[in-house]
Amino acid sequence: GTSAATYINTVSGTSNNYNLTFVNGSLVIGKANATVTANSSTVTYNGAAQTVSGFTVTGLVNNELATVLTGLNASGATGTNVGSYTNTITGTSNNNYNLTLVDGSLVIGKANLVVTADNKTRL
Repeated sequence: GTSAATYINTVSGTSNNYNLTFVNGSLVIGKANATVTANSSTVTYNGAAQTVSGFTVTGLVNNELATVLTGLNASGATGTNVGSYTNTITGTSNNNYNLTLVDGSLVIGKANLVVTADNKTRL
């Protein structure tokens, strides 16, 4: 087998000298652990809407790509004003992987602004 499951190993045969009792064996392939992390970004306020989307996966085996995991979705995070916005990752368990889902964030920091008062003279 290649997928996480239990596979039965059957045995059979005959003997002229023995009464045979057959006991099946099994092959158990357990799920691998993988972590799905929604992308994060830290930016500076610029007055326009800013976004982060997508996710990355670690822990895949046998050179598999994230495309083997179906049903995963990163909500994406969009914000204009200073603050923290959550990029939520959702999905269901996978047949071959135990998934740990980790949310990401979009953090918009304050922009620097220099305010200079006018010089005035009064006589």
